[in-house]
Amino acid sequence: MNKKATIIKRTNIHQTFYERSPVLGTFEVDEHVKVINEKLREGIVWYEVNYSGKQQGYIKKEDAFVWKSIKIESEEGGSFRHEKKDGSFEKIDFYKGEKMFITLPYTSSANRVRVMYDGNKEGMLYTTVKFSDAEDAWFEVLYWITFIGLILFAIVKMLEADVLIVSGLGILLLAVVAAVGTIITGILVFVIKEIFRQIKIRL
Repeated sequence: MNKKATIIKRTNIHQTFYERSPVLGTFEVDEHVKVINEKLREGIVWYEVNYSGKQQGYIKKEDAFVWKSIKIESEEGGSFRHEKKDGSFEKIDFYKGEKMFITLPYTSSANRVRVMYDGNKEGMLYTTVKFSDAEDAWFEVLYWITFIGLILFAIVKMLEADVLIVSGLGILLLAVVAAVGTIITGILVFVIKEIFRQIKIRL
């Protein structure tokens, strides 16, 4: 897995992925940790993490937020304020196509997310800036390949049934296929994504 995460709730570091295992230490809120792997035991998902250098332990998944890689989609890019160690602020500009990490999740009570840019510049990004999930890019490709495949399959079947594509009936049938295909493709991609996630947890 090898990702970073932000601690969102004070949590104990366990020796193994089991609540009754010895406690090795504690992470405080807002600490950044390296997540190595995910493990599942008795319905609880655990993160295997690094602490105190190269030592390893386990924390509950619910106590941490794994950083989410995003790609800026706004044509005009944007900016945010980064607070330096001396308390002063630096304006950070970024442009369309650049990538950064969300280090704290969006909540319904806020219109900002906390982001990390260029490895060490953290600040609050207004959600008016458009961005996409960089990690799920291949799922989007899979979605469109599947959707186009369904449309082409429908067209072939309509031609085999001698239905004129440009006729009123042909257009109506294609519209129905497109609507149903959107739902089916979305469900299919979601299921595949979830299967991959569960496989990773159990490895």
